[in-house]
Amino acid sequence: MSSNGTSRKTKKTKKKTVITINLSATRYDVVKRVAETLGFSETSDATEAFITWVDGVITSEKVADLKPYQRINHFPGMGEIARKDSLARNLQKMQKVNAEEYNFFPRTWNLPSEYNSLMNHYRDIRKRKRTRTFISKPANGAMGNGIHLIQNLEKLSVHDHIVVQEYLDKPLIVEGMKFDLRIYVLVLSCDPLKIFLYKDGLMRFSTNEYAPPTEKNLSDVYMHLTNYSINKSNGNYMYCDDADKGSKRTIQHLEDWMNRNGYNFNALWSNITDIVIKTVIVAEPFLLHSYRMARPGTTSGSPESVCFEVLGMDIIIDRKLRPWLLEVNRSPSFGCETKIDEEIKFDVIKTSFSLLNMKPSEKRKSLAVQKELSRERLLRPKIKEDLTQLSVRKSFIKSQLEELRKVSEKTRFEDKNCGQFVRIFPVKTSKHSTYVNLLSGAFRTFLEGRGSLLEQDSYQGIFQHLRESELLDMLQQCEHEEDEARRKVKARLLKLRSISTPPASPETNHPSVSTVTQRHLHVRAGDGVAAAVNKEARERDEQLTKKSLSSLNDIKIKFPGKEDSETQKLLKELTVNWKFHKPRIASYWLVKLDSVKRKKLIDIVSDSVYTVLSKVWVSKSGFDEIRLQALLSRLYNRMLWSNGQGLWNCFSAVGTNWEVIFTRSDALSVAELNCCKRVVQLCKECLQIVYIYSSEITFCDVGGISVKSSWYLGDSVPLRGTLISATSR
Repeated sequence: MSSNGTSRKTKKTKKKTVITINLSATRYDVVKRVAETLGFSETSDATEAFITWVDGVITSEKVADLKPYQRINHFPGMGEIARKDSLARNLQKMQKVNAEEYNFFPRTWNLPSEYNSLMNHYRDIRKRKRTRTFISKPANGAMGNGIHLIQNLEKLSVHDHIVVQEYLDKPLIVEGMKFDLRIYVLVLSCDPLKIFLYKDGLMRFSTNEYAPPTEKNLSDVYMHLTNYSINKSNGNYMYCDDADKGSKRTIQHLEDWMNRNGYNFNALWSNITDIVIKTVIVAEPFLLHSYRMARPGTTSGSPESVCFEVLGMDIIIDRKLRPWLLEVNRSPSFGCETKIDEEIKFDVIKTSFSLLNMKPSEKRKSLAVQKELSRERLLRPKIKEDLTQLSVRKSFIKSQLEELRKVSEKTRFEDKNCGQFVRIFPVKTSKHSTYVNLLSGAFRTFLEGRGSLLEQDSYQGIFQHLRESELLDMLQQCEHEEDEARRKVKARLLKLRSISTPPASPETNHPSVSTVTQRHLHVRAGDGVAAAVNKEARERDEQLTKKSLSSLNDIKIKFPGKEDSETQKLLKELTVNWKFHKPRIASYWLVKLDSVKRKKLIDIVSDSVYTVLSKVWVSKSGFDEIRLQALLSRLYNRMLWSNGQGLWNCFSAVGTNWEVIFTRSDALSVAELNCCKRVVQLCKECLQIVYIYSSEITFCDVGGISVKSSWYLGDSVPLRGTLISATSR
């Protein structure tokens, strides 16, 4: 109590939550300095730390124990490319499926399982009286330990557990020295797969002047090996803080050196990027499978991953400027002996932590979500009986829309804060479809039967099939259907009331018991009659839809002045030469044609389809209001979506497909779906015929299609009438 008799209330200060990091399992001081720079608080309690950094390998159990707001710097399953024997085995499997794509690593043998194959290869070399140098490495070694050069393979034992590789004896030489590149790669997530490549890196030089391998210099590891852990013990090793001198330099120095000597560094870096993506693709099936096993409740495409990993890939360049992958390190050295080490490795770790986007509030939100889930499991709330199929679909679309917005927000944050890192997968480039096909092949190759479900599930995050505009379109369609359903129910109730309610008796204002009973009988009878009528109407509509499909199949797109057979031959020749015409049709449809002309082209099909179907549904009053016509109207709008991208996506298996949207937003019958598919095919053929006509492309007797002059669409080229017509036979 104070002297004036009033009580003084002490205000409790709220403890501020900070990001905590556990570094008890790392020996690198640079990680601690990065944590201090970012304001992280170090803790020894790994169970409560937001981030855990470990130098060694982690188990799936460790990942399973992590809370949703926690992060750890390794993926379970990364050993499939980090171990030398596993990397060789998996790359060789992919090479059998895609030989042209996976030709960026030296020929390798895993001993003892491939001892006979290696010796047969060696004997063939001896028969041709040639000498080839090989390099042997421990299957799971590191830091250059146990690496030897060998020319006489007879010295190898059949029981040796090693990896033998063909030695690249013609490397690119800088200032007389051999070197390799240490490339830093950040795998931010495996579900979906996100890969970032650091723009800079390290050039690691050998310390003795290079000479082709001979029996005399095979044992000179300072000449043939570039590992820092080996060369640092040589008296010739130069420690220097200058990025252009010393035995360790930056990749920026290599770029400057190549530019001065007339080499194309950008082409080299593009090839290195290609190698990085294809190598991580090999690991993705194992990463995703291990991650899902460790965290089975994870939803596909979730914006948050509890695992991330910084990889160190070693690349060597030959004299023809062709890069070769040597190995992948899941725990690259972050020792900082020079200023160059400090600058690069500090920024790699700092940017990686920044991309995690850790927030203290995530812990509170995560605990609240877990508490709510536990409460729901205990109470086991009953499912509402009035939950219709339409409301369930609407709820699902809303959840997908919310998830997509989270992913989009996460992507924008990553692009804004990636610093020296560059997103290399997924990315909108011409090679993206190639990488997706390789990823699909990797799932089939490594996981066989287990891979199909994981493959399909992972694509949702990679492609993000349902974009925000499409989800909003689906949501709007659901709301429209809800309003329509309410209107029909209301009209039906009013009709039943008018049937079941007898005229009021003038003698009394109160209905008798018999009158009430009679009213209930009328209502029940009305329900039965209405159900029978609705069933009959649905069957009749289904028959008319099937008849409509038959009529749609009879519609043919005609080329002006040519017979149907000639038109089909033109389309066939266009398909045969599709690789040539695809970019030209894309430019024609997406760039040359404006929105008005694109709509006119679609109207050619829609008007003809309308004419044909109105004859089929002649017995149905209000043809414009029938379900099939409404579906086709939505389909035409979808073809024009995103400045014509909707129709162009139908030419490719990759990208947003109208079927995904329609089947998820509507319960289509088989006949309705086939009608929509036929109309899409007519739209595609119409575009192809218009392209041929406007490009002045003619069918050649010698086979193929040749361009007589530059393709052009001017105002003088009509899009109706004589140009193209769709007629029903």
